[in-house]
Amino acid sequence: MEAATVRMNLASRLRVLGSAFLTREHAPDARASGEFARLFDEHASSPCPPCQSAFLSPQAYSPRKLASLPNKALTWYRRFGFGSLAEARPADHVGLLLTFAGHLLDADPSPAMLVSFSKEHLLWIDDFCDRLSTEARHPFYQELAESTRMAVRSYSDNA
Repeated sequence: MEAATVRMNLASRLRVLGSAFLTREHAPDARASGEFARLFDEHASSPCPPCQSAFLSPQAYSPRKLASLPNKALTWYRRFGFGSLAEARPADHVGLLLTFAGHLLDADPSPAMLVSFSKEHLLWIDDFCDRLSTEARHPFYQELAESTRMAVRSYSDNA
């Protein structure tokens, strides 16, 4: 398959995965919808906080650095004309980061920009997926964790 086609397919997959973390509307049944609320709705106190700043250990990162993460993501969104992505959620929400990663691939920036975004905002998602796989009580979210992990790794490979 051509590199451009692979990139386009990955961009689309990242946006679809991102939307699954943003709303329970994608849950396949009522049990999965309830599981969405348990896993993600309380942000910092949920088993799988969906925001980068809430997920990262405060012991390992200074409060100042944690507070700046959403703003750093928002800077990326605005630079590429997607500032409105973060109107309803914190900019460092996993769903928004994945959605933007798809848009960024479509924009075809320099490889250095792709690597930079990955280092700043996607590296933590592997650990997030580990926790999601462990905490999820519904197979939909276990599969979502694995699909997300593979897509983020593929993004890094294509950067």
